[in-house]
Amino acid sequence: MARFVYEMAAETGYDPCLVCNVLDPEVDVRTTDLLTLDINRKIEHTTVDGMELKGIPRILPEIEFTQYVLNRRFWQTALADGDAYFGVGGSNHCCFPLVQGGHSFGSWTATQFWEDRIDRLESASFPRRARDHLSKTIMEWIEGRTYRSADPVFVLSEHTADAVAQRHDIERDEIRVVPYPIDTDLFSPAGIEKPDCDRPTILFVGRFNDSRKNTSLLLQAIDTLREDIPDIRLLLIGDEPDPKLQQQIDALDLNDHVESIDYVDNEKLPAYYRGADVFAIPSQQEGLAIVGLEAMACGTPVVSTQCGGPEEYVIDGETGYLVSADDIDAFADRLTTVLHEDGSRESMANRAREVVVETYSREQVGRVFRTELENLAK
Repeated sequence: MARFVYEMAAETGYDPCLVCNVLDPEVDVRTTDLLTLDINRKIEHTTVDGMELKGIPRILPEIEFTQYVLNRRFWQTALADGDAYFGVGGSNHCCFPLVQGGHSFGSWTATQFWEDRIDRLESASFPRRARDHLSKTIMEWIEGRTYRSADPVFVLSEHTADAVAQRHDIERDEIRVVPYPIDTDLFSPAGIEKPDCDRPTILFVGRFNDSRKNTSLLLQAIDTLREDIPDIRLLLIGDEPDPKLQQQIDALDLNDHVESIDYVDNEKLPAYYRGADVFAIPSQQEGLAIVGLEAMACGTPVVSTQCGGPEEYVIDGETGYLVSADDIDAFADRLTTVLHEDGSRESMANRAREVVVETYSREQVGRVFRTELENLAK
């Protein structure tokens, strides 16, 4: 998201610069540093992937809400020479220094802070859970204050827009849905050769060890549908199964059906989308699930749970299917339907591509940002 806004700003005539906290323990000012008076820090000026960046040291990162408060002096120095400001992030807390500095700014965020955080805490350590719960009230106050200060307010999905409006008492029509832009030239049905595999393949891309991804449901669905499709293959991309997930794979005797690849370069990823017969999103909650859009751009139908963002582009019966997040049998049934019905799968593949090109392409989203960036400069 940040790179896209950076590129749009450059195209609009700005000389863009990223400003963000530095996630580096060597730069952080921690509690132990305060005790030893080791607090001499400065703004880091560097270039990352061709983008100019000003890195802000975090102060007391052990207490989450301090990361945009106690380092205010650094933020205000870094922001002082800007003509226009646009904050981009998973949540909107990175925009809070703009609120503190009295700057006019726009924001573009993926999800709400606590909605994104709550499922992660199930597998987090006790100190992490304690920290997050203690920070929750202040973090949500910062989030609400920041949303009410931004203009325009962009979010990735209708799901997030509705949730933000309700949680922070903001008029819904003040929040605009601007989806993540998909490179429809890279992610397309034609191009790189598909991986060589003659088995029917279900694909998942993402942090499948994360409990929010609900990979357990997907494994149970594979266990169900292999009775009908004995050579079914589930390909997981993004990590190696952790002990808990591997234990479930072993318990279900799915080792002959499940393969994993820990990392695939973005340029090579489209080939895996094209090589899959269907893409699966079994998540409990998703702000958007960009991987689903990438799969659809490659002409691969999607079967997803009703988990938020995917409900906006997985059109039931047209680009894939939607099922309840806890219905294993329904998930398995819809996967089987796509795998068995070649005619329907081809129709879904064509429609899936159309939806992404019409609404989610870089060209469509770029028009929105160029207009707003021009307005911010006025």
